[in-house]
Amino acid sequence: MKSEPHDTSGPGRRRPGQAAALTAWLTVLALMVMGVLALLLWPFGLLPDVSLLTVGTALIAGGGVVGSDRERPRRWGPAAAAGICVMAATATFGVTVARLVSPSAADLGLYVGIVLGFPPTAAVFTWVGNRGNPPAPPAAAGPDT
Repeated sequence: MKSEPHDTSGPGRRRPGQAAALTAWLTVLALMVMGVLALLLWPFGLLPDVSLLTVGTALIAGGGVVGSDRERPRRWGPAAAAGICVMAATATFGVTVARLVSPSAADLGLYVGIVLGFPPTAAVFTWVGNRGNPPAPPAAAGPDT
């Protein structure tokens, strides 16, 4: 009986690099959508707040990774905690850099740090979620008749 290696490319399995690339692409797409929204609202005097744009970008960018991993059980707690730690670290880094440049730009640095933290957060979320959750073994093949 031949033993086949486990398939890690199924619909429920995603590598951290794939998750980061998908999230980076969705982040760019979300920022373009939010930019068009701001341009459409600008003539009416309704400029969206930066925090609203950040939340909208987070919802669009995070949906690709979280939505695709609902097909299989995973350890959500540790993965979410690791993702929040990475997001907090990138946000803190953004605030620190913005304060060095201009003390009045700290709020903007927070939002930029959060948006730039989406891809690493998705990679860490996927990596921690995949640890301890090996892929399902292939189905046993019956005798050929």
